[in-house]
Amino acid sequence: MQSTSNLIYIFCLSLLILSVFASPSIASLRQQYLNEGFEEKEGLLHYTFIKGTRQIVIPYPKEERLQKIKNYLNNFSGEKINAEKEWCPNNSYFDFLPLTIATLRIGQKVSWKTTCFSSNTATLVANEKGANITFQSSRRFNRKNVNLPQDVCSDFYAVASRESGAIINIGPNDGQNILQIANWSSDYEWQEVQQNGLAIFLFPCGEVGTIESIVKTVSLFIARDPQQLKLNNAAFLSEKMNFSNTPYQLIQSIDESLIQSGDYLAIARYDGLDPLIMFGTGGHTGHSAILLWERQPGNDTLYVLESTDKNPFGASYWPPPYGVIRTPYRQWIQQAITADYMVALLPIAPVWQSKFNEQNAWNWFYKIQGMPYGYHNFLYSWLDTFPLKNLPLPLDDTAFQVVFSLLDPVLNDSSISVYSLLILGLNKRLPTDCYTMQCINQYLDSQNLQLTQVTALPEQDEWVYGGNYSLVCSAFTASIWKNGFGSNWPTSQATEQTPKDNYILQVYDPNRWNENTCPIGLHKTPYGNYCQLMGSFVLDLPDYNSVPLYANANENCPSQWPSFFRCPENNVQCC
Repeated sequence: MQSTSNLIYIFCLSLLILSVFASPSIASLRQQYLNEGFEEKEGLLHYTFIKGTRQIVIPYPKEERLQKIKNYLNNFSGEKINAEKEWCPNNSYFDFLPLTIATLRIGQKVSWKTTCFSSNTATLVANEKGANITFQSSRRFNRKNVNLPQDVCSDFYAVASRESGAIINIGPNDGQNILQIANWSSDYEWQEVQQNGLAIFLFPCGEVGTIESIVKTVSLFIARDPQQLKLNNAAFLSEKMNFSNTPYQLIQSIDESLIQSGDYLAIARYDGLDPLIMFGTGGHTGHSAILLWERQPGNDTLYVLESTDKNPFGASYWPPPYGVIRTPYRQWIQQAITADYMVALLPIAPVWQSKFNEQNAWNWFYKIQGMPYGYHNFLYSWLDTFPLKNLPLPLDDTAFQVVFSLLDPVLNDSSISVYSLLILGLNKRLPTDCYTMQCINQYLDSQNLQLTQVTALPEQDEWVYGGNYSLVCSAFTASIWKNGFGSNWPTSQATEQTPKDNYILQVYDPNRWNENTCPIGLHKTPYGNYCQLMGSFVLDLPDYNSVPLYANANENCPSQWPSFFRCPENNVQCC
């Protein structure tokens, strides 16, 4: 297992998206409440002061909070910690995702129900110095019906602006709970709260369950060894996406003379990142590559073309160079076996292969060869809808805007920053030249726009970022098709294609692979056959080769877990 410090870093980063309001006056507030006869209790994330039915919560200072989290993780065993798990038994992968309860505005009251409390209300009293959020909760459920012990049922909330946030655990007793914000993080935050209020989020698994879910989710990216990492990801995909994960462990060699320029490689690796892409898109692959013959007199060479990068979560499994690259096919196959890829070869149909201009494809490749991997539109090929129907439930538009706004200062020194992933693309869609989410949010507020209205605008292939085209793997392969097929390809944006979008296109030959040409890895589907070349598990591709090409494809498609509904069966070109 990698060092505990790596685990703590990722875990703390997750919690820092809800960074607690740091206050220089916490010590004086503690003393004030103790003098008033409140009993002080220490939790994992905050002090709690109790007097009768009143409960006041003050978040720990940042340094103390992170030290308590570190101590918790060092002692974490993964075992059942307390009865809080009774009402969220799994605490599993991504179960920590918050549910938006309400937007709380100054002077207004909001109300809602939860599993623990039949009646919850919240009010916000605020001025330029800070705020009090008062929660009132009462329990009128028949305890026998809901099977939740009176003394353990509690609700775990975050209250956040787009500048900072605070966390509060309410329960198990009825009564009043006050979350005190001693001061705003900036003058802008006070203005933002006056205009937009504060968002209230509920963490369905409670305080301890949320932490355990985060730790379990981290295990998709960090594990004791590669085999354990693969098994963790297989368990996640089985649990959340009903993958069969049938063992395969075979290698299928292919006669290279059967491979055509424009053939597609559908690729998956159980390393955290690919399954995350699958969880977001509803697909069964996370990487894409394309095959292209280089014709030389008496010496034709088959290449695999792709856009890739080094592993951001640990030791690199793929050798440099990175970015837009080409690798001889036989060398690529050996590297893919070493990298523990699952690979399926999807054969381009004869009607399309005959229209494919290899030289045009090569000319485009040479123009972009060596350009870096396309992080700048990594999100935009996927975030297509408003209201947002691409994030896994229960996430919504409010959570998306708050989370990315809070992540911005946390990741501003990271190689993969919010500026790189989101803001640069927003500047393409807006008349802005922003470097921060605060700048973006100010413009959106001035125009009465929501962030997800803008992210839903389609990416345009001609856009360049720092002098480079920005191409993730699936966009790159689609761009090779687009240039190779020329005017035969419907007008669309290659940068809107996800890995799933590529393999469901109806451009593949249903009959090239059969028991003779692919005796080991043959997959038969309702829309044709494909050939699996390698992999630890059987690589199923639902809806393979089923969506006819159409103009402006995949520019506003939903892809929301758990249903991953895209289009009605009688209108597969709906988006």
